[in-house]
Amino acid sequence: MKQNNIKLTTVSLYFLLIVLSACSQGQPKNGNFFSIDKSLEKEVESKLSSYSRKSNACMEIEIEPDSVPFTANAQKGQPGLSFTTFSNSTAGIECLNGIDNGIGFSMIVSKDTTIIKCKVLSNDPDLLFNFQPNDALQPELLIPIKSGKVTFANLPKFKKQEVIKGKVELESQPYYEHSSGNVRKLKVKLVSYIQSEPLPIVDGKYKTLQK
Repeated sequence: MKQNNIKLTTVSLYFLLIVLSACSQGQPKNGNFFSIDKSLEKEVESKLSSYSRKSNACMEIEIEPDSVPFTANAQKGQPGLSFTTFSNSTAGIECLNGIDNGIGFSMIVSKDTTIIKCKVLSNDPDLLFNFQPNDALQPELLIPIKSGKVTFANLPKFKKQEVIKGKVELESQPYYEHSSGNVRKLKVKLVSYIQSEPLPIVDGKYKTLQK
């Protein structure tokens, strides 16, 4: 069973890498995109302290029509989940404000490259997405970002049981939301404080979510 989980994790990570890389032109590289700030560890812990042990991310999300500027005011944080898969010296990090629906990000991190996309996911057949109004409708969309910044509390070591703490900031490119016949052109601004758990799950438990 453990071998099957490891194989599945590796396949999932490479699939995520392929998907993110497909639209990665213009994505910033490590030199000006991911940085290290050791003082961030306390900030992450502070953000997560108000949530139950079932949450390991604090997500500040703003969704606006594409024609409307984002507000300057910080959004109230909401709980989320963040999990990591590893393959050699590469980590795939997923974060979402739900389990099988919501908003978040998908990210691939290695020692010299960071690729990140905004993610929208729906389990409602009446809520679907696309990049252009006439494109095929999708329940899941990985949206290129307009700007982004990734800060880790410590330099990732890419070890399979590593917990990665950090802060992810992004603004997405526009996308279309189709909801019960209504169509909206939207964009997302996201700030996420993460304490990302390693996968696969061991005995149905997560490392830092255990009481």
